[in-house]
Amino acid sequence: MGDVLEWSPESDLDVVDQLDAAGFLAPKPAFADVPIGEAVHRLEVEVAALLAALSAPLGLADAVSADRDGR
Repeated sequence: MGDVLEWSPESDLDVVDQLDAAGFLAPKPAFADVPIGEAVHRLEVEVAALLAALSAPLGLADAVSADRDGR
């Protein structure tokens, strides 16, 4: 990959353009149904309720959550 990234002051291509031209980047997926705004909040509340209702910990997910919460 290092051969792909050839920077020079005369180059018109930035790093992303060079990687894209070399075929290293996949196209961005088109998600037509991505929730935004209030829909995201509703999903967060739903997931929090589901997690609170679990009788056993999720293991790695719990460790990550605890780390993020500073516990």
